Amino acid sequence: MIAIDGTLHPVEPAAHAPGTSVEVVDIYFNTPARRKFLKSENTEYAHCEAVFERIALAHPQVEFLLRHNGKVIWRLPVQTLAERVGALLGKDFVAAALPVETSAGQLSLTGFIASPTYSKASRDAQYFYVNGRFVRDKTAQHALRQAYRDVLHHDRFPVYALFLTMDPAGVDVNVHPTKIEVRFRESQAIHQFLFHSINKALAATTAGAAPAVTLAESSAEALTAATESRTHPTPQSGQTPVQPVIYQQQSIPLHVAREAVQGYDTLFA
Repeated sequence: MIAIDGTLHPVEPAAHAPGTSVEVVDIYFNTPARRKFLKSENTEYAHCEAVFERIALAHPQVEFLLRHNGKVIWRLPVQTLAERVGALLGKDFVAAALPVETSAGQLSLTGFIASPTYSKASRDAQYFYVNGRFVRDKTAQHALRQAYRDVLHHDRFPVYALFLTMDPAGVDVNVHPTKIEVRFRESQAIHQFLFHSINKALAATTAGAAPAVTLAESSAEALTAATESRTHPTPQSGQTPVQPVIYQQQSIPLHVAREAVQGYDTLFA
C-alpha cells in the first residue's frame, strides 16, 4: 500500500519477504506548517529510533530491521526476551540485570531491572510496558523509585525493562493523544504490586551482604560476652571467684550544686 500526499493508492501485488515494511520519505513535504516545527535531522531520527526500540523490545519474537538513509542501523533477529533486552540496552545492563517474575491475581510482572550498582543520570533507559504497550506512568515510576529509594542515590535513575500484564478493563489507554500515558482503575493496588515486586528482586542484591550481617551479629555477641566477662569474670583454676563491684551514685551537697548553677549563669548571662 502506498500513500502519497494523503492519498492512498490502489493495493497492488509486490514481491516481498514475509513480514511488514514501513518506509517514510519526505514526511510533511506538502505541510509547511508542520515541517516548520521539525528539528534537525539527527534529532528527528533519534525520535524515530526511540519508537523503533520501544516496539522491538516489546516483541522479541519478531525480527526487526531499521534503515536510515540506506544504511542498516539495527538488525534484530528473532530472540528471547533476555537477548532482545541485551541487544538494545547493552552488555553492561545485562551484567547488572536482575530478573523479575511475579504475579498476583490477574497482575503479572516480568522483565529485568538493573542492580543499584548500575544506574543512569536520566530516565532514558527506563522501559515500562502495560499489556505490550510502552507507557510512561507516574504511578509506576513512583513505585519503582520508592523501591530503589534506600539503595540508589537520589541523583541517579534506575534502569529497567518491565512488562506488566493485567486485565485490559483495569486500565484506560485513551488519556493521552499519543497513547503514551494510561490511567489505572486501581492505581494504589498497582503501586503496591510494583513496589513489592521490585523490592523482592532487589533483595537478591543484598545476598552478598549476608556475611556482613552475620559478622555484625557475631561482633555484637562478642561484645556482649566481653561485657559479661568484665562484669562477671570467669575464675581461673585455683582462684576464688571475684564478686562484681557495685557502684552507687554519691549524693551532692546542695550548696555545691548551687555553685555549679551560678557558674553557668555567669557564663551564659
